[in-house]
Amino acid sequence: MPAEGGAALAVERGTFCDGSDYVAVGGAVDATSSCELLDILIQGITPGRTLVVDLTAVTHADETGMAALAVAGHIAALHDSELRVLGCPGDAEQLLSADNQVGGLEWP
Repeated sequence: MPAEGGAALAVERGTFCDGSDYVAVGGAVDATSSCELLDILIQGITPGRTLVVDLTAVTHADETGMAALAVAGHIAALHDSELRVLGCPGDAEQLLSADNQVGGLEWP
């Protein structure tokens, strides 16, 4: 069932050739999918490593969805890890701006 504001959350997990982990997220990152996204991101956090989160395919984001990403960044920092966000849509980047480079969350 599609989430409010866009397609249901789609997630692809993998490992880059350098051994770092990534999570590619698509669809809606909002109140409907935020708990699922947070669970997925927490599962991907490995102490001492970077988890790359690619938001290129996100079609809709709201404050609750972006808050889940920020919380995951803080949890990563507690585990001496980093959450690196790529392809952040403009509206989502504005929602995250208060947490940029805070608690292990950053984007280029």
